[in-house]
Amino acid sequence: MDAIVLDIATNLASTLLVAGGRRLGEQALGNEQEQALQNAFAGATAAMLVEIARHVDLDRNVLEHLKEQFGGFFEDRWIAETLVDVALDSEAPPVDELRQRYERLGFDSEALPVGFERAMNVFAFELATRLREDARSGGPLRGKVAIADIEAMRGMLEELVEARGASGPSVDELWRESRARCAERWRRLGLSRDEAFELADDLLVGAPSPRARMALRRPLTIVTGEIGAGKSLLLDRLFQRAVVRLREDPETPLPAFVEARDVEGRLQDAVVRKTSFLGNPREQGAAVFLDGTEEAGRAAAVRLLREARILAETWPNTVVVIAGRPLPDFVGQEETLSVPELDAGEQEGLIERISGREVAPNLAYYWPRSIKEAIKRPLFATLLALDLKTQDISNPRSTGELLSGLVERVFDRAGETVDTGVLMRLATACVDRGGPVRATDVAATAEIARLRQTGLVLERAGAASISLQILTEWFAAQALENELVDPRQLASEFARLERWRYPLAIAVATFGYARVQEILSPIAVSAPGFASQVVSQALAYSTIRQEAPPTPPSHFAEQMRDTMASWVAGIGKMASLIAPVREDGSLETLGLGIYRGEVHDYSWYSGQESLGNWVSLYDYLPDGNPNPEWRRVRAVGPQRQAAWVWRYTLEDLRTQLTERLKKRRLPISGGLLLREAAWEAARMLDRSFGGHRRPEREPIPLENLDHCLEIVSGYQDGQTGEVHIGDLSGRARTYELRYVKSEMRRLRTAGVTEMTPPWPTADRWDDPNSLLKFVCLPGQGLDVGIG
Repeated sequence: MDAIVLDIATNLASTLLVAGGRRLGEQALGNEQEQALQNAFAGATAAMLVEIARHVDLDRNVLEHLKEQFGGFFEDRWIAETLVDVALDSEAPPVDELRQRYERLGFDSEALPVGFERAMNVFAFELATRLREDARSGGPLRGKVAIADIEAMRGMLEELVEARGASGPSVDELWRESRARCAERWRRLGLSRDEAFELADDLLVGAPSPRARMALRRPLTIVTGEIGAGKSLLLDRLFQRAVVRLREDPETPLPAFVEARDVEGRLQDAVVRKTSFLGNPREQGAAVFLDGTEEAGRAAAVRLLREARILAETWPNTVVVIAGRPLPDFVGQEETLSVPELDAGEQEGLIERISGREVAPNLAYYWPRSIKEAIKRPLFATLLALDLKTQDISNPRSTGELLSGLVERVFDRAGETVDTGVLMRLATACVDRGGPVRATDVAATAEIARLRQTGLVLERAGAASISLQILTEWFAAQALENELVDPRQLASEFARLERWRYPLAIAVATFGYARVQEILSPIAVSAPGFASQVVSQALAYSTIRQEAPPTPPSHFAEQMRDTMASWVAGIGKMASLIAPVREDGSLETLGLGIYRGEVHDYSWYSGQESLGNWVSLYDYLPDGNPNPEWRRVRAVGPQRQAAWVWRYTLEDLRTQLTERLKKRRLPISGGLLLREAAWEAARMLDRSFGGHRRPEREPIPLENLDHCLEIVSGYQDGQTGEVHIGDLSGRARTYELRYVKSEMRRLRTAGVTEMTPPWPTADRWDDPNSLLKFVCLPGQGLDVGIG
């Protein structure tokens, strides 16, 4: 680690030397003198870094942050020239001006465990010491620096450096205790000890904003935030700054971190007990940080708030910072400060740091709004990072699994017992309404009051809601599992369905197959397009690996047939085109490739023989070679999610539909689509069999098309249902001739003798907006996009 410190110090020294080049030029320093001065800068910088990190583990992350900050600081030309002047003219560093410059560059001068002033004094003292030793020993800087001046400056700085303020085991113990508290919060979420302390030691993580830093400059501040907002971490970061100030100046207010649940009497008494080993807070004042006020109950929280006001106005130089959830008595107070949400950069930085993975745009693009909202709070950003860290990249979790996993981690962390029945009713009402509901419509006043204390429920002006959308969706899903919501009624109300998208995704992702079948089947029948979207968001992409105990063949066949039957009932007429159904609409026989009692492959039988509901596939395809009577054989392996067969059957249908779309084989019933298909085929017939190279928009006489159809009939032994015609690239394409013939009949009936283009201008083949899209409304088919 010493080598890392020296490496960073050398880099900073080079930056300082280059930025301060004006003064160096005036001094006409030679190469040896420049090198000696750079070595002195490096030694002074290293001493400063070690002093800054003396109270935290000196890890690479902390040093890199310091390098980034001081690198930008030293690159400022005025700063560099000033520090070079300090070195060569033996001047005392203008700490106040340096601090102002540091803060104007966007850095927080208070986010150093030893304080900015001390860091600058240590730098200057070490620099003076090294310059003196070089000059005394006859080194390259002899004659360039005045030893007497350096001696005087060093003596003055030595007093400042040695005047450490309050020190010793008591103050150091306060810092270590706060550091351990911060680390414990991350350890409870699932981070390792080393990872937790790495975050605790990085004072930029959870650092207070400029507005929050003002909390130490007024008598009372109430810090509020919902569950996972980072209130306690913010309180500890403010507490650590108070400890730093005590290190620098023993006359500053004595810091005290108090847990509300530990206050056994008056708040003043608790603060005296916390600071008795430091001094007398009644004379010196105190910086009091009171955490978890809502945990003691609303009445106790109100009492603590009242005592805090009295304490802040009674003792001299005393500030009190209270942290708690936004209880009604806290909201609206002039001293209230809401914990700011993480901005996009902070979210990415925290997630990437913990997960070790880059948050690429394509990774976050498909996250639902509730996840994007949740990770604005440090708790959920950390949980998401842990999920990404443990996630198998080759087998990613679905959106439904991610939603459920984040909430379950929250409850594992909290260890609280809550009335889930009330929360499920409230969540159901909020999802149906699309926002807060009247509290008395879902629970008794006392029930809502108890839940409000957990931070899970918000109540304002008589309207109640769950504190975060992701929690609302999770509890709504639990309402589905506990049969508080009728899926059949839900399926019949299309407008309501959209509001239930993510609760349904959580349900399909996490519930057992039987309950998913009860919930999803009526939706697939009434709104197959919407159901396909839910399945895609809920169930991870299927793989052939076995992630769960094997499903018995009979159960596998039953589940595949039940889910396919639901899709078939929903897509209606389209089933005959893309689903494994017979002419009478019944499902075809399912063939299962069984080896040692486990299903490894499956296919649907499209032949004419009656084989029953399911058969052994290997009895009919022993060598595995394709057979015209069997559809595509697909490998299969039991997936981790119980309802995985829904994804398999959906993918089968999508594959068939995609193939038909690629070949343009979907039937057209009439209208402009028929005229487009007829015109396109007519142009190809006229060009390929009539020998014409007409301009694109020129009409085609019907008699010419009659002649072309006669030629096609001669080539194809009287078959004129379709024709294969190659394009300029040599690829053949099939054209349905029935559309041409139908349009020709319509025109002749109307007395028209030629076919004209259906549109006044040609389509733009290069326009991305003209790419084929097949989009279904509820009840009209599967949701499939082909671009």
